[in-house]
Amino acid sequence: MYININIHNKMGIETKYEYIYYTVLTQDWFDEAERTLNTELNTERLVNAINNKLKRSNDPTLNIFKVDYSQCSDDIEQWISRNVQHKEQPVFVQIENNQPIITSGSGTLFVLYEEPDDNDDDAQQSWIPAPDIDESTIDGLAGAGGRL
Repeated sequence: MYININIHNKMGIETKYEYIYYTVLTQDWFDEAERTLNTELNTERLVNAINNKLKRSNDPTLNIFKVDYSQCSDDIEQWISRNVQHKEQPVFVQIENNQPIITSGSGTLFVLYEEPDDNDDDAQQSWIPAPDIDESTIDGLAGAGGRL
């Protein structure tokens, strides 16, 4: 995964932005895939193929992503600039080892989102038992032993 960082800023990852993850497939990639598969590619097939590739990747950092939406773009550099203006820093996700990192030109953008991990919900929930209190005898905070 590669992060586009403005070289005029100090080194490090900018924390004032939300991150938007994306990958780009060019027309050459589509043409090659159609020749290889002997079928016409449509958006639904591509989204399913990318989701399967992300899910089955050996790289665990890719397993958490799914395609949110796709769009054709004639000016990817302008798309990146527009997102940065809206405080969303685009991060290119390389789904194939030989995939070029595309930050300008044209292509089909696939915007990704992080799928929430089911295990995180269990870890964040905690339950602390309340003291056994007869509510009829409680007189405000002092009646509960000074605790809420």
